Amino acid sequence: MIFYNIVFGILAFLSFVELFSYISGRSKKIIIKITVVILIIFSGFYSGPMGDYTTYKAYFENITNSHLTNFQDNRFEYLYELINVIIHWFTTKYYILRLVMALIVMGLWYKIYTYWQDENNKRYALTTLFILWSLNFGNIFIIRSTVAVSICVYSIRYIEGKNLKKFLLSVIIAMGFHTMSIIWAGAYFIFRKSAWKKFYYIILGLVVLFSNYMAKFVLEIASYLGERIYNSIYSYIMYGANQTFSVTYDNRFTTFKALLNIVFLLILFIYVVRRKEKMCTLQNEDRYLNLYLIGSIVYVIALNSSNALTRAALTYNSAQYFLLPRMFDLPEIRRNITIKFMTFMLFVTYLYMRMYMNINSNAYVPFTLI
Repeated sequence: MIFYNIVFGILAFLSFVELFSYISGRSKKIIIKITVVILIIFSGFYSGPMGDYTTYKAYFENITNSHLTNFQDNRFEYLYELINVIIHWFTTKYYILRLVMALIVMGLWYKIYTYWQDENNKRYALTTLFILWSLNFGNIFIIRSTVAVSICVYSIRYIEGKNLKKFLLSVIIAMGFHTMSIIWAGAYFIFRKSAWKKFYYIILGLVVLFSNYMAKFVLEIASYLGERIYNSIYSYIMYGANQTFSVTYDNRFTTFKALLNIVFLLILFIYVVRRKEKMCTLQNEDRYLNLYLIGSIVYVIALNSSNALTRAALTYNSAQYFLLPRMFDLPEIRRNITIKFMTFMLFVTYLYMRMYMNINSNAYVPFTLI
């Protein structure tokens, strides 16, 4: 935990500087570049407490050219197989593959950070980096889903820019690393449907109320997605019915903390959106709330089927990375230094708890499935 705490402390300090003083966009880009390089290095040489490192390593070391044409029997999505084969042409060192994957992921996130950093320094790029480390990259283990989520989040610029062709191309590329990215295809249309929020709330309530029937519901949906996907999801549900896969926390606690976190964030985000609506200062926060609501629905459905399937919600739940910092826009926080400092300390405490529980859950998903 020492390493995680050091990085957490550094990023918390940088977030503090961004929120409580002026720092130029150029300086932020330099800081982000340095951080990205450091994360790439660690992603290549450190496996982290989670992730099926050994089996991924063995798979890479034994891969052959037949994987380029063996579409049906390959264990993973084609673009991931392709990268494995190409790297294997030059070296059998697994850390090289991990460095390449880290370059892709961190390169995309660098573009994401800088995209959210506008000329008025209101997008909180450093704070977003701090949040992402606490909720996601604290694991420092780049796997297929990490690449897929990064591509999907990158494609948000195409949603905002109403470029459907580039958005769909991004989804297809993301699916080349993880099939679950197909669920992101709906984000383009969900993003602008602010009037649909009341239906999302109702659906979320019904999903929680009828949680015991979610596994059967997921299998019914999967039956329309092809035999291979159906069999994979069926395997997840059968093997993960009790949210196992070496998870430290039991099923009831996992479900409780997930629901508590969803409710807490929804209350916070709804408050931020309504206050900004009243002040006429909305910057798509209501639309990001749409994405988070869908992510919450998908997460609750998946959690009651198999812990492994909760990754399907990662793309939509990424909206929280950009919604969380917006609470510091509110005048009741921004104009009172004492309240702002107290809010920041609560913010840091919350993120530390999320990071700590994430790292200490010791969870991984067997690579032989999906």
